[in-house]
Amino acid sequence: MSVQVGLNFRIRAAAPGDGRQVLRCLRRAYGRAHPLPVFAVERGFLADCGGEVLGVLAFSQGPGGFQLETVAVDPARQGRGIGSALIRFAEEEALLAGFASVQAAVPERNGPALAVCEKLGYRPVERQPGPGGALISLRKPLA
Repeated sequence: MSVQVGLNFRIRAAAPGDGRQVLRCLRRAYGRAHPLPVFAVERGFLADCGGEVLGVLAFSQGPGGFQLETVAVDPARQGRGIGSALIRFAEEEALLAGFASVQAAVPERNGPALAVCEKLGYRPVERQPGPGGALISLRKPLA
């Protein structure tokens, strides 16, 4: 499945051959190796521009709900709506799967990610202190 988003990129399902580019995007976005392999969750999707991976999306579905696991955008491509488009895509997938809400957990120190989530309608529901800093649990009801 592939969805064209604007003129600059499309969102498509990740494929096994994308692994190297996915890891490069995650390293650029997080500045280190990412702790969650994107292919370890149920479904992975990519923001793609002519074969170049601009962003990565992974989510999981289960009894606990629909959870955004990873939303990462290459820093050189941030501020162009890629992360927002990936999140909106996940919300559509959640609706199609019959979920009434989407959950996410964002490190409190990641102010830009929290701002994007809040702009898209996510609201904090819990703050969990941790050794690397607090984690903010967010939820967005879907219409």
